Amino acid sequence: RESDMQPDSLGDGLVSEDPGAMAASVLRPSSGIADTQKSRSDGVSQVGERTQQVEALLQDCERQLRQRLEEREQEFSEQLHACEERLAEKLQEREQHFAEQVQAMQQRWQAEVDGLKVEVESLRNRLA
Repeated sequence: RESDMQPDSLGDGLVSEDPGAMAASVLRPSSGIADTQKSRSDGVSQVGERTQQVEALLQDCERQLRQRLEEREQEFSEQLHACEERLAEKLQEREQHFAEQVQAMQQRWQAEVDGLKVEVESLRNRLA
């Protein structure tokens, strides 16, 4: 209020004699402070939005990685199963081959034993 204002002791401005008006003027934010607060508020809002974007990207990346991992696990599982089947087939082939070799050796030995028996019998007959 203009009527409450008096020149200050230096004579370069007006000073209110009303202490309530002085307190209100001190507590009232200046436009610079308001701009700073608005700027901070906008900055906090932008940080919040950016944080949400980063979290969404992170969740998407995690989802993609889980999906890739599941696909890789499936591929490796299929490859492992195919390898196990091939190994079982090769093992069976080897066992069969070994069994055939054992049987062939038994037949040769049996033939050799039979031949020796004939020789022994022949020698006995000569001695007798």
